[in-house]
Amino acid sequence: MNARPHTPYIYLTQAQLIDMLEMAKSKLNKWKLHNLNLMCKVGRLTVKMNAQKALVIAISQCDLHRVNAILKVVLKQCCSPTEIVRRIERVVEDTYHAHGWADTDHHLALLMYQLAGRKGLYMCSKAIGLPSHRTIMPHYTPVDLIPLMSSVKAWEIAANIKGLPVLVSEAPLCGYGILIDGFHINNMSVVMNHQLLTKELACLPRHNSKMVELLLDPNDHQNVPKAVQLLQAIQVLSKVEHPSPSPTDMDTQFVHLLFALFRGHSTGFMTGQLYSDIETMIKSTYFGVARQQLLDGDKPYYLCQERSNQLEVNFGQVRTTTHDSDCDALELREQLCSVADIVNILNPHSEWDRG
Repeated sequence: MNARPHTPYIYLTQAQLIDMLEMAKSKLNKWKLHNLNLMCKVGRLTVKMNAQKALVIAISQCDLHRVNAILKVVLKQCCSPTEIVRRIERVVEDTYHAHGWADTDHHLALLMYQLAGRKGLYMCSKAIGLPSHRTIMPHYTPVDLIPLMSSVKAWEIAANIKGLPVLVSEAPLCGYGILIDGFHINNMSVVMNHQLLTKELACLPRHNSKMVELLLDPNDHQNVPKAVQLLQAIQVLSKVEHPSPSPTDMDTQFVHLLFALFRGHSTGFMTGQLYSDIETMIKSTYFGVARQQLLDGDKPYYLCQERSNQLEVNFGQVRTTTHDSDCDALELREQLCSVADIVNILNPHSEWDRG
């Protein structure tokens, strides 16, 4: 018979005392097991904390390169902190190397290869953990250019275009621009101005083509009345409303005006290099507009984007890559191929180039 709760022990029978003792013993064992489980849990947490402390200490004390690559590999493999510490120790002992390179690593390694050669890349590979020469070569397509030693041939141009790396982009088709030095500017500026003035004056009332030719006759310099009539006709012409000129017409007028000023004043007006650059830029604009119309005529074409900055950047890279100012055609070809790789790497990584 069970006793009531809180019954004094002196009133309990021996059997009741034995039952209470067994119950107390069972509760004590239960609490001992709970305490043991807590001790095990605390022990496991302590081991994890010690492992994480060891990991932090290992990373802070060891001068490791590409720690992000090591951590990426071990996290992908779901390694414990203890295993991570063990991998770091193996890296320090140079018995373990984490693989898996990003595109930035390949670009930086290729840039060092072009600037410093294989020895420079080897030093960077050992010092800062860049990919080795053997690693980057399968991902590298060298630029192959053919030097044009005589008259330009179509197959040579096609081969050089094919040898350039193709940049995949969602931008509209823009094609290639080929600039060949040696163009000739003749003396058609005055003729074109004479023809333009003749055409405009013939549109005035009571001015036919024969009368305009008499007014513009350059052989009669002393005919004052004819000169007055010409000035009056030009004054009337200036009051006639003309449609706004297109950018192409403005370029044409600018070229003719620039040619006349440079022909009359030579380098007193501007330097020969500046004059050549301006004329070349405008000529390139005509070709660029025509090319864009053939490729994708629905897309806009902006004259402000017609520039020779990239050509100047390539020239600067060629001049500063080596100190050889008297290179032959073969050396120049090798430098141009190397510079093409350097420029293609620096274009998406402009923060690497100080300009």
